[in-house]
Parts: sequence; C-alpha cells; structure tokens
Amino acid sequence: MESQKRNFVVINKTPSELFQRSVFVLLLSLVFQSVSPAVLAVSNNAISINNTREVNSTKFNKKISRELARLIKKVKTGESTVESFNVLISVKGEPKDELKNLLISVDHNYKPKKSGQRFYLAGKASVNDITVIAEREDVTRISLDLRKLEGEAESAQTARFALQAKVDPELQTQSGDNNRIVRVIIQTPEQPSSEIRSEAQSTGNNFKSINGFTAKMPLYKARELAARDDVSYISFDKPTNGSVIKLDDTTGKKEMLLQEGNSGLNGAGTGIAVLDSGIDATRFQDRVKASVNMVTSDLATEQTVDDKHGHGTMVASMIAGNPNLGSGSIAPSADLINVRVLNSAGAGTTSDAIRGIDWVITNAALYNIKVMNLSIGAQSSVSFFNDPLCQAVRRAVNAGIVVVAAAGNYGRTTEGQEIYGGISSPGNEPLAITVGAVNMKETNVRSDDVVANFSSRGPTRSFRMIDGEKIHDNVLKPDLVAPGNRLEGAEPSSGCTLTTNYPQLLAGNGLMRMSGTSFASPIVAATAALMLQKNPSLSPALVKAILQYSAQPLANTSIFAQGTGLLNIDSAIRFARAITSAYSDDAPVGSSILNGVIPPANVTIAGENVTRSGSVFLNGNHVFGGDSLFSVVQFPYRKDVFWYDNQIYSSPHLLPYPTTNLPSLVLTENVLSFDSTIFSNFGTLNNITTSIGETLPNGVTISEGVTISEGVTISEGVTISEGVTISEGVTISEGVTLSEACNDLNTLLYGEL
Repeated sequence: MESQKRNFVVINKTPSELFQRSVFVLLLSLVFQSVSPAVLAVSNNAISINNTREVNSTKFNKKISRELARLIKKVKTGESTVESFNVLISVKGEPKDELKNLLISVDHNYKPKKSGQRFYLAGKASVNDITVIAEREDVTRISLDLRKLEGEAESAQTARFALQAKVDPELQTQSGDNNRIVRVIIQTPEQPSSEIRSEAQSTGNNFKSINGFTAKMPLYKARELAARDDVSYISFDKPTNGSVIKLDDTTGKKEMLLQEGNSGLNGAGTGIAVLDSGIDATRFQDRVKASVNMVTSDLATEQTVDDKHGHGTMVASMIAGNPNLGSGSIAPSADLINVRVLNSAGAGTTSDAIRGIDWVITNAALYNIKVMNLSIGAQSSVSFFNDPLCQAVRRAVNAGIVVVAAAGNYGRTTEGQEIYGGISSPGNEPLAITVGAVNMKETNVRSDDVVANFSSRGPTRSFRMIDGEKIHDNVLKPDLVAPGNRLEGAEPSSGCTLTTNYPQLLAGNGLMRMSGTSFASPIVAATAALMLQKNPSLSPALVKAILQYSAQPLANTSIFAQGTGLLNIDSAIRFARAITSAYSDDAPVGSSILNGVIPPANVTIAGENVTRSGSVFLNGNHVFGGDSLFSVVQFPYRKDVFWYDNQIYSSPHLLPYPTTNLPSLVLTENVLSFDSTIFSNFGTLNNITTSIGETLPNGVTISEGVTISEGVTISEGVTISEGVTISEGVTISEGVTLSEACNDLNTLLYGEL
C-alpha cells in the first residue's frame, strides 16, 4: 500500500477544446510536436520537485517550523517581499522582556499560556529577527500564528496546504462551533514527544504499532496543530459502527432477487479464483475449495496459503463474505479458490502472478473456475501486446474464464491534479473486465454516486516501439465502475499486516473498512458468477458486453473515468437470462441468440429510476450500441477473437486471424457506432446518436449503420484540458506486483467523503 513515485507529463489545453471532433487530431499533433524533449524534461523535473519540494529544515534552525522556514526561504531567494510574520513562540519558562523586545509587536490579547513547563508568546517578528530568536536557549520552537493570517496571502496559502496534506478531510470541512471538543488521532514522524502530547492534551498512551496517540481538543486547535513539524497527520478518532453501505441495496442485487426464478441466485457451484495475498478460510464457512501458494520466497513464514497481509481476505469478502456483516457480499455461496501470489507485505512478482494464472487455467475444470479476480497492479508501460501478465490474462480468457481486474488507484496526483492514463496492468489488457471505483457518498441510493478521485482513468498509455516510434495502446478503460469507497469486509481472524500497521482500518466486529478499486473489482467478479450461474453458456466476451451494456452512466462523467457506467446487477441478470442457454462460440455470425425479448432500458434500484448505457467497448477504442448486439451472434464474442485497431487477431497469441475463417461481417446490421457523439460530448454517454457505416481498411465489412469514425478515436491520442495530467504508463517497479499501490495512502485508509 505504499505510495509510489511516478513521473507525469502535464499537457495544457482549453477545456472547450476537449475531444472536439473537427480539431482532434490537429490539436494533438500540435501538442506533441511542439513540445521539445527539453520541455518534457522540465515538466518531469517540475513534478519531481513538487514531490520533494519540502524545505530541508537543516538549512534553518530546526526550531523554526517547516511552513515558516519555507516562507523565509522565499524571502531570502527574492520570491517574496514579505518582511515580517505573525508567530507563536514556545519558551522555557516565563517569557523575558529581552525576548519580547526582539518582536516588532507583542500580541497582548494573547496572554502567555503555560503548557507543561513551557509558555507561549505571540507577536510579529521580522524575517531576520526570527533567525535570531531561534538561536536563543530559552526558545524551543517558532511557528506561524495560524490565528492571524488575514491579509497574509502566502501564509494563508501555506496553512491551506498544511490542512490539505496533514488533516483528515472531515476535520477540514467541519462547520459549526470551532470551540467544540473533538476526539482525534494525532500521528507523528517519530514517537510523540512529551511537548506535543502536552500541547495536544493527550488522553491515552502512545500507540505501539504507529507513532501517535489520541487526544481531545477544540476543533480549531486540531486544525492548528497541522502546522507543526512534529505532526504528520491528524484524523477523527472515528466510531467503528457498521457501514451504511450495503451492496445488496446499492448494486441492484436486492431487486434482482425479486425477479421470478432468481431467489436462489447466490453463486453456488461457480468457482471464483482470487489471486491475491491469500484468504483466511475460517471467515468463509467452507466456501474456500482449494488453496495454493505461488509466492517465491526463502522465508519459512511465506510458505503458507494463509492471508498474513489482509488484502485478499477483504477482497474475498466482497465476493462471498457473510451477507449480514459489514457491506455484505454479492455471491455468498460461490466457491472461492485461494491463489496466493502476494506476500505478507502485500507485494509479489509478475512471475508469481503468471504462475498463479497458469495454475487456475490448469485446474479450471476440476474446481469449475469460471471467474478470476485480479485486484493487483504491476507496471503498465509495456503494451498489452508484449506485457507477460496481459498475455497470461488472454490465455485465461481464451480458456473460457472471465477475468476481472482492478483499474488501479492513480486517479489524481498528490497535488490533486486529475490523471488520464493511470490504468495499471493487467487492467490495461483489452480482454480483461477492468473496474474503477465509485464513491457512494455513504448512501445506498445511486443518484449521488460519483467516480472516486483515486480511481484510475483511461485511456491506457502502455506502448510499443515500432520503427523507432512510441505507439501507445490507448485502449478505452475502465470498462465500468462499482462501489469501492469505505467498504467493510472481513479481517483475518488472527490479525494481519494491514491492521497492525494501520489500526485505523479496524471497523469492529472482526471487520476492516477500506477503499480502492481492489474492492470494486471483486463486486463485478461476483456479479459475473451470478450471470454464469443463471446462464452457464455465456462466453467471457458476452459477459463483459452485458455488464457494460446494462451499466448506468453517471451524469457529467468522462467515459475515461467511468467506462460505460455503474454496475447494475438487476439489468445484467435480465440480459443473462434473455440469452439462449444454448449459446455457442461456434454459431455463425447473425444467428439468433435471444431467448425471449430484450430487457427494458429502465429498472428501479433503491427506489430510483436507473437507465442503462446501451453501449459496449469493442476493438479496444471504439464504442458500439444497439439491441442487435444481444439478439444475434457477433463475431467479437468468440473467445479466440481479438479485435483491435481495425485488425482482427487470433487470441491469445495475437497472430493475424486466418482469412479463411473470417465471416463476411464482423458486426451485424443495426449495430450502432457511438464514437463521434461520445468524443465530441466531453466523453460522456449522454444523448448518443448514430452515424453511417463504412468498410474497414483490411477489407472486412461492417454492415450499414456502423462506422469507425475518422479523427475522433483515442487511438490517435487525446487532447487534455488545462490542469489535467496524462500518464506515460503506470511505472511501479519492473517485475513487482502490488496489492494496492496508490498516490494518496490516506485516501485508501480513510476513503473519500
């Protein structure tokens, strides 16, 4: 779960020009051709500087707070013309007149107050005198007086930055009486000093597993403490009552179970392989049917199938956990297959993950494994054509296994900039069902749901080198989104690394509360299991198409953030039931597969009307729709077909598809292309219309009513609005696979509001 250092290139463009069809390729070529390597290097260095821009306090007296030292440095380098600052001075004993005389003015309304053996003095001091004051033996610390920032723009900005970086968002946004007493957890870089404990009015002993303690104080005081160097983070000491988010309620599962013939739909008999840090089988009442350890390690403690880390057990809880505890689960009777590929620290290697996938493919028939969940992330700068983890995923799909992968948690930089192109591997594999996370706003209704800031955005930016040119994949991802914020699931019964290192994850009653796309992914994987229980004949590609087609688009949200929309279990099961149980990959294109009628476009979930997207992603970077996608056989649904960038390949090895086996049509009549309207409408799925058809460059005809729009698809790149960052692939570390890497650890620990 450690945050990783990553490089991004910032591209600035006017928001009104985002994805405009008429200027799409021209703008992009101007952007990339006009930026010299030197400029890119400066951009990368700027980000690097941002990541390490904290002032080295050893250049100043260590008694001066970091924020105050930063402002003094600006003055000394000529970046600021401020001559004095309002400060608070911590003094050993009663402040002497000699000290007071060094101040430009003393704040007599701030009576020197005693804290332990120290007193505090407030006043205004010049930049030069601050350094002199810090040299005095009776002075222990000088910091900004956060009570007096009005009119001091630079100081105010510094305080805001401190709040953003070091204070729980809930503390930042609390309104009302600033003097009311709140209970907080204060984390410190080292074991807390007696001074900070006294200042913060601590209420208990120091923690053993983390550097910190609990305290009660006025709300304003909790915010002020963030400016101290010896405070690394302040958060509410939050109650551990049960989560209000119930997956049955917010996903449409409850309504699905009310449909005729669905009351027993619980995943029974369907195997779901969980490639993760292991699963604590004692938490799942005989649901774990097989366990295998693939972690390469010489340590005896790693020769186990148990979950020492905790991530895998939490993931498995979203699939088949106790439906009455925490957030519940989607397929509580599904068979869990425990494939341990991450060690006790939540890290592993790509080779371990590949060996895990190999084992699943080999044992799929034995354990009836129909679905595989990969809530792991590895470096994704390598194109899916060459990425070995992506190749392994393709082999699994080719073997008839539905593969669901987490999108990653690189939606924003630590400075809050939105990132496009942060999808991690194997989420960048086109045949995988890649899942982003939604913030449910602590309610079970869907109308207030938004894509979580941390959730990775597409398109994929992994690339190949062809004739010396970098060719990005630019695959549309994620495919859809699901709940992934502040979910509650099982903690391993004997404890785990996660809760030992981060006790704030504990939610009571043997549960953990966590956030991340890692926990959205298994919700979709479990839904796939329900679909296959309802209709075992569905191919992996058809499962993916149904999940996308039935998803609910979120208003004013980019397609690169949400895919086709929010998981809709009610509608997905209706489509699974509508497809004939005799469906076969070998059926001719155009053959009827509909068993009855196309399900309705609208359903009711949690009392709200929900409309499906009516769209799917095909061939990597185009969007199609129309009910014909599910009334007759479409060529891309075959598990041996890989359609990308207007070229049809034979999966999994991506060799040219034998021309003798190509049908006359790839997609049938009345399948609709939505490319032009999506990309010219800020990437949303609103007000989609259709366009006319044409012939693909390789001579394969798409029937009337289908088009591959020229100049608007992201295969030519994307134009990014001001303040948005595009990532050159997610680089974690070559060959390293992580359970939950991210740019902002606090987001995963506390979730979003």
